[in-house]
Amino acid sequence: MQPSDNWEQLQQKVAAAALRSGRPADAVTVIAVSKTVDASQVAAAYQWGWRHFGENRPQELTAKQQALPHLDITWHMIGQLQRNKVRQVLAGSSYIHSLDRFSLAQELQRQGEKLAVASIPCFVEVNAANEANKSGISWEELPNLLHQLAQFPLLSLVGLMTIATIVQDPEEVRPLFRRLAQQRQQLQEELQQEGYTHAPLQHLSMGMSADFTVAIEEGADFVRIGTAIFVAR
Repeated sequence: MQPSDNWEQLQQKVAAAALRSGRPADAVTVIAVSKTVDASQVAAAYQWGWRHFGENRPQELTAKQQALPHLDITWHMIGQLQRNKVRQVLAGSSYIHSLDRFSLAQELQRQGEKLAVASIPCFVEVNAANEANKSGISWEELPNLLHQLAQFPLLSLVGLMTIATIVQDPEEVRPLFRRLAQQRQQLQEELQQEGYTHAPLQHLSMGMSADFTVAIEEGADFVRIGTAIFVAR
């Protein structure tokens, strides 16, 4: 299969899923997860039409940014972020999808002030399946963390993010996606009532290559797709 075929077929699937959720296709942002592929493949994917790219590791993010400075790419840090890598990530990424603890928020605020950034768009990562081997805040701790994060003016809490359990049938994780969408709406209303104005949870980052259509049907507007784009990884 040629990459251009991937582009066309994925766009059709995204558009169809968005339509089933009552939204136009352009309401969904597809992030091409480029971890483990080299900069030349990212450049090729850019020519096919992808504009948003996601990296799991700060060093790979930095290396590809330095290799492709001429391309108008929006970079997403989608992997777990350590505090000692915050400055490196802030220097180039547009979105951080893995904010999951107070100490990380403190460091983001501190380094953001040093770098004089206007704002730091962040998704709060939720361990929606309560899996011990995954990062993310628990359902129970999420409301309290969100209220704590309101004290950091540089953090724009643009949404919630989760990584679903790997299953053969994506219908098995539909309830998880639905619950996150419902939780997002409830928390968004609470934050707005309390006067929090720093981009309160407009978005949902959920869904990957195996389950993105279900995620979109349940409200995702950012999906992270790797293997379905970069076939030979």
